[in-house]
Amino acid sequence: MQTRPLAIGANSHPDWPSPPSSNSFLTLIPSCQIPAVSSECPTKQQQQQQQQQQQQQQQQQQQQKIFNDSSNKMDPTALCSVCVEAESKYTCPVCAARTCSLACSKRHKLRTSCEGQQRPSTFKSKSDLHHPSQVAADFDFLNSIQRALDRAADDPHGPFRSKPTLDRRIKDICNNRGLVVLPAPCQSSRAGQNHSFYNNDRIIWTVEWVFNGSITSTIQVDESLTIKDAFENQVLPSLSTPPPSSDAKVHPLNLVYHLRSLEPHSQSITLLPLAAQDTLSKALANATILEFPTIQVSIVS
Repeated sequence: MQTRPLAIGANSHPDWPSPPSSNSFLTLIPSCQIPAVSSECPTKQQQQQQQQQQQQQQQQQQQQKIFNDSSNKMDPTALCSVCVEAESKYTCPVCAARTCSLACSKRHKLRTSCEGQQRPSTFKSKSDLHHPSQVAADFDFLNSIQRALDRAADDPHGPFRSKPTLDRRIKDICNNRGLVVLPAPCQSSRAGQNHSFYNNDRIIWTVEWVFNGSITSTIQVDESLTIKDAFENQVLPSLSTPPPSSDAKVHPLNLVYHLRSLEPHSQSITLLPLAAQDTLSKALANATILEFPTIQVSIVS
């Protein structure tokens, strides 16, 4: 379609509208050539609206998260079961009560008479045994037993004495004399009977006496005493039934003394003959004993 200019002048058609200006030309463009605005392309206003909607959604999500967190904090199971005010931090291993502090934990034990310690004898299912918390509880229980044994061992009067049985000075003297002292197990009764000590440059030994095949007594003997004097003056008076002997004016009993010595490698017992007039220090030279000396006494007819 062609357009024609409208000449503004005297020869214009009487039905045509008057021009706005006498010196201008108006070009008429058909409507079919005017480009239409596409509805698919968002305008700037629509983009702003979309951005606002996204921001509103993000704000709503954040508010919902904050609300959920606050709801969890207000959960009754998350509060202290004693004061019901503060958030709980600790769980009782016996009754699973939730507490927030040491004070509330003590009040819980006082109110419910709860021991607050897990009972090792409580039945556990097979699935619970593989849970890390149960493994940690078993480990703590074993450690508590070890700590109890260590405390008892540190007690000099306790049954599980683990301190060295011999003084350092006694060990030095034994090394110089060739005497080997093998320590008995700490839990054994022999270790508990050993009360040997060092005094005035000599050793006061705990000596076990075996008379006629039976243990007679365990007494402390000064190492400067002779074997004969120690037995006759300290052991014989303590016997409930004295050995048969002749009149006091007659020659006394003929006694034979042996020291029980251990073989270092085979741990077998060897009886070392002792002279009645030998001192205890001389009798123990180059021997091997278990914790303290054992002297065997026999009557020779």
